[in-house]
Amino acid sequence: HVAQRRGSVAFPKIQGVSRELPIAGAAFFFLVLALVGIPPLSGFISKYTLLAATVESGNPWLTAVPVFVSLLTMPCLFKVEILARTAPETADTEAEVADVRPERFSLQYGPILLCALFALVFGIMAGPIVEFLNPQTPNLILGGRP
Repeated sequence: HVAQRRGSVAFPKIQGVSRELPIAGAAFFFLVLALVGIPPLSGFISKYTLLAATVESGNPWLTAVPVFVSLLTMPCLFKVEILARTAPETADTEAEVADVRPERFSLQYGPILLCALFALVFGIMAGPIVEFLNPQTPNLILGGRP
């Protein structure tokens, strides 16, 4: 959507897009928090499960891998978030933003709000989901073979 409105998703083009699309910007921030692993969002549950599995495996030093990946992911995602929230620096970009007509709510915000909702629901409902999936895991991994 940003590429359609701005002509590109290059960093200079996304500057200030959260001001133009505030609901999408808020949902993106919510999803950034989920990916970083803030509770009670789904990213926290997945990171917790990975950390617990590395400790249970008898190789607690493997815990460093998901922690390291999270520490690398966090500044990258927050850089994009900060850039999307800051105002454009040039008058040309501001004029381009002012000329853009808002699109229909359902097409503009639907997918990202649905993703944000899933991130919240799967984080809150993680217990029942994990209980359902645990017996199914060998079938998924082994393709139904014993």
